[in-house]
Amino acid sequence: MWSLLQAEPQVVLLEATASTLCLCKYVAVELKSAFEETGKTKEVIDTKYGFLDGKGSAVKYTQSDIRLIEVTENICKRLLEYNLHKERSGSNRFAKGMSETFETLHNLVHKGVKVVMDIPYELWNETSAEVADLKKQCDVLVEEYEDVIEDWYRHHQTEDLSQFLCANHVLKGKDTSCLAEKWTGKKGDLASVGEKQSKKKSGKKKKKGQKDEQEGAASLPDTGEALEGVQEQAPLTHRVLQAGEAVGCPWPHPFPCAAVIEEANWLTLEKDLEKPGDGFDAVICLGNSFAHLPDFKGDQSDHKLALRNIASMVRPGGVLVIDHRNYDHILATGCAPPGKNIYYKSDLTKDITTSVLLVNNKAHMVTLDYTVQVPPTEAGADPELSKFRLSYYPHRLEAFTALLKGAFQGKCQHSVLGDFQPYTPGQAHVPCYFIHVVKKTG
Repeated sequence: MWSLLQAEPQVVLLEATASTLCLCKYVAVELKSAFEETGKTKEVIDTKYGFLDGKGSAVKYTQSDIRLIEVTENICKRLLEYNLHKERSGSNRFAKGMSETFETLHNLVHKGVKVVMDIPYELWNETSAEVADLKKQCDVLVEEYEDVIEDWYRHHQTEDLSQFLCANHVLKGKDTSCLAEKWTGKKGDLASVGEKQSKKKSGKKKKKGQKDEQEGAASLPDTGEALEGVQEQAPLTHRVLQAGEAVGCPWPHPFPCAAVIEEANWLTLEKDLEKPGDGFDAVICLGNSFAHLPDFKGDQSDHKLALRNIASMVRPGGVLVIDHRNYDHILATGCAPPGKNIYYKSDLTKDITTSVLLVNNKAHMVTLDYTVQVPPTEAGADPELSKFRLSYYPHRLEAFTALLKGAFQGKCQHSVLGDFQPYTPGQAHVPCYFIHVVKKTG
């Protein structure tokens, strides 16, 4: 039996849904789209019924109060078509189209993989709490700036609505950087909120069944390309299939050989996850994942608990493969190791600024601020710079080795690799990651 366990700690973080800054952008996007949709008709409204003498004038629907009322009354309902894309940042976190995470999960289900989550499959496509809150905030904003929207409709339609409504009124004197944000993370993913994509005329006809991927302000992501030019790896579905083939379980294959994905909490793992028999043959936790678990109490008790729970899932003779960054080098030099990152396309990284938080003269958190050059999506365009921040607990090699041996109560064989290569302490090459391979012996 071969199994792959990948779990994440369910750490409660304070995450704002959509600030007023970004909210106005979504409202402006949908207003522009709605006015474009309703502006193509040549319908004329006869208003003479409103006069006792039977005389009146005909008004074009596109210039009528009815059009304005219909658009503004329904504009916030359009935001219910949005989804929260947690893999994105800034105003791009809310957009139409399925998030990359759920698209991957849907693809797995369609291929016959059993996916177990806290959310029933039937509710995967239901409106999330974050989007519902977004709609409520929209209702408030539209009511508050009703006069501004009406003024634009009657006198300023030649001006850009995002500039008129957001920059000149809602965000006047505030940060307007979100209005310029574009989603350029993936080829074919047009989810740059509010960015109207121009369609080039071509003599080639579309193949039968081919569809324009753009839908309003967003579209479905293409899982085959890199996210913001940073990650360069195969989609989850491809990696699962490759892993199955590597252990003699080619796809398609009937259960029980097919993969099963479950969600669990490292801190309550034994309660959340049913262990098969004596445990799993292999438990894998890579990509510096474990370092994202904070030291909540300052004594690493949560780290010890999580590792004990993970070790309990390994059967006798089975192995745990777990890694962390080379925090020894980071703490000693104040910089990340200069080598090529083994997990993502690091040659696009322009700068990494390292910060270390000390508590009682002990390193408690390492923060890395990345500046990444995003390749242009269009020929002749200038590359963009993307900035993001990641924070970790700085596990030192010797200390983490002790934690692992303690989790297995000493009944294990332990070895260390540097970037998946043999590692000798003091060697010339400085690895970016340490990979611990622990075999359970009892």
